[in-house]
Amino acid sequence: MFKNLFLIAVSTGACFIAKISAAENAGQEKKTDYDLCAFTWEKPVDGTEHLIPMIWTGWGKRAVRRIQDPVKAAQTSIASPKGKAAVFIWSGMEIIGYPGDKISGTEFPGPWMENGIPQVRKQAEEYFKAYKEAGGLMDFLVLDFEGGFSMWDRKPARIEATFNSPRFVEFKGQLPDMKPSEITSDTNPPSYQLGEKLSDLPPKPYMIWNTFMEGIVSKGLNEAIFDPVVKLFPKVRASNYNSFWVKGDNVYIDYAGHITSNVNAVFGNCNCPVFYGNFHSGLAKRTLSDGTIFGDSPFSVLRREVDDLRAIARSSTEPCTPWISYKSYTKSKFKDNDYYQELVYHLALSGVRVFLVWNAAPWKHEQTMDEWRKESDDLILDSCLRTLNKKLQGSVHECVTLGDSAWNGGILVSGMKLDAGRTLWRITVPAWDVKVKVLPSGEILSTNKSIGLWYESQGSEGVSFEAIK
Repeated sequence: MFKNLFLIAVSTGACFIAKISAAENAGQEKKTDYDLCAFTWEKPVDGTEHLIPMIWTGWGKRAVRRIQDPVKAAQTSIASPKGKAAVFIWSGMEIIGYPGDKISGTEFPGPWMENGIPQVRKQAEEYFKAYKEAGGLMDFLVLDFEGGFSMWDRKPARIEATFNSPRFVEFKGQLPDMKPSEITSDTNPPSYQLGEKLSDLPPKPYMIWNTFMEGIVSKGLNEAIFDPVVKLFPKVRASNYNSFWVKGDNVYIDYAGHITSNVNAVFGNCNCPVFYGNFHSGLAKRTLSDGTIFGDSPFSVLRREVDDLRAIARSSTEPCTPWISYKSYTKSKFKDNDYYQELVYHLALSGVRVFLVWNAAPWKHEQTMDEWRKESDDLILDSCLRTLNKKLQGSVHECVTLGDSAWNGGILVSGMKLDAGRTLWRITVPAWDVKVKVLPSGEILSTNKSIGLWYESQGSEGVSFEAIK
């Protein structure tokens, strides 16, 4: 028998949920009686209603495999559901590495990118000008740019060269005094317990460096790609893989236990974290305030990812369009259980309206479907979205659970206000036989041998839930 009281943390701010823009569509229009949707990497299996394939675009050396020229891409966009044309740039956005941007006297690319940014901007302007002139629509712009100047490339010599460049003086006042060796010599996360106020921890040099350089890259991508695109499509919502705001007292904890805080720039106007259900001993071995080990159970991984989204939502009123993987992704803790579906439900009740889905299929002859996305993965996600759209009924509501959950709490709860004073809750338990008591009413809820359940209440203030076994 155990009891863990979970008190709903009611956010002082509203949970921002973006209304999907309604682009004027003079061409073919599909019926769209839903709100939540997912844009997919691969074309979804037949029979799905709420999964929409991204429109692959690009130019340059990597412009292969499903890349369309601007006219063909424009034709594809016209057939998109109204307000849901998602353009995905696969190649041509490489602002780093142009010969003229190398650090003087070295072979290392420098973070000033004075040649790379204008080159990419010119190509983006030409491509999307032709795209729009051909009737192309764009409601969402999606990037998967993962390059940068962080210390994770394991090249201390590059950081040393950056420090030794005469241009490094331009960063004076933006970075504290530190040596290159301090950035690369200690890259372990700070010592902490889950449940502490992590924003009070002094950041290590590698954390400061990584965040600063991620800001440099985001600013460069904005100048090269977002700025010219938003001039052509003023209402576009744009994001880049793993680019998101974390401000104030909020922190983001990745699966290895590294902490992100005080992000000073992101790409576009959407937050774009990645929730693939990954786990790592770096976080799994962390202790809680009561001395217990956090662990790497699917429930623990789910809690971390939901809390990370909440930290982002508290940091920014911009909408969040997270990447999620296909359910059977081999590195996910959700691949063999129903916590994948729970992730989708909790993210949606926390404000997500649009999901970006990496549902990768084999692209080499030697690869098999055993390694990559299965058709059933698409169907499972579509079923989740169908359920959510039915329950939320296309309205924009207010999330009431943006506070951190209790790290050692026995259940995970997300709630969203509906119309007529109602609140919709999703309650997830760590094991199927855990029951839930509703307080103050004392009502006992059973998951019926599942790991999650829906509950609806009148109002939200004073409502809490307790796990009992």
